Amino acid sequence: MSYNGSGTPPQSAGLYELHPVPPEGAKWLDVTAGSSSSAVRIGLTAPPEPARATTAAASASPAELTLYRVAGGLLAYWEPDRQIVSSRVTGLGDVVAALEAAGALPAGSPVPGQLAALCEQLGVTGHGIVAAPRPDLPDTWSSVLAYHLRGDPGPASGAGAAHAAFAAALPELGGVHYAVAGLHTGYGQTLLHVAADGLAANRSARSPASWWLRDEVGQWHVTALLSADDRYLLMHVVPAINPDTATSVQLLVDGQAARIRARLPVTWWSP
Repeated sequence: MSYNGSGTPPQSAGLYELHPVPPEGAKWLDVTAGSSSSAVRIGLTAPPEPARATTAAASASPAELTLYRVAGGLLAYWEPDRQIVSSRVTGLGDVVAALEAAGALPAGSPVPGQLAALCEQLGVTGHGIVAAPRPDLPDTWSSVLAYHLRGDPGPASGAGAAHAAFAAALPELGGVHYAVAGLHTGYGQTLLHVAADGLAANRSARSPASWWLRDEVGQWHVTALLSADDRYLLMHVVPAINPDTATSVQLLVDGQAARIRARLPVTWWSP
């Protein structure tokens, strides 16, 4: 096995790649961390359980979803790195104007004004959006914005890691079948693991409009894509999820083809 991952010194996540590839039809693998540890048997035949999910029409036009993606990036990176945020708004007003001129944004779309209001609330300048700021932000944006503005530290940065491993298959979205593979939280951050089938033929689906999580206390969490290949997405979740209070999470995935909502049970364990 060889490890291919990313993260920070206290917490890293990613894929283990097997060489040679296990033979077709293999029913299980025994995995060990070394000669001094016991092997753990991993079954390969059980399909992932379907998530309790519903599919609805796409929540917005493709152009609006592009701006939603910008909002998600602002909310995901505002706290750790304001330079990333500043780079994301450079020329944003020109982008909005081009989408409007091309007729891609529906007439009277509230999204430019909502994005201008989000920038204003976050103290981000230089975006160039001329639409008047609107107070009616989407609930997802408002929830993460409120978290940033109240300065909530979230789970203690020194807390140990906790993991929630599961395999929940989502309905097909834009030609891709996703399976949520688990959460990894601790040291002030949370990572979301997603397996995927169909990304090689649809590379634009690697970054769908948005993946959001909502915990049991009503806090929404935005995700930012850290890494991806043809089979796997690793996402950073902001704010971090507290394993002491989250026994299930609601997942919201917005894509150009549809919107998926799913309820995922979460059982945490610590090493």
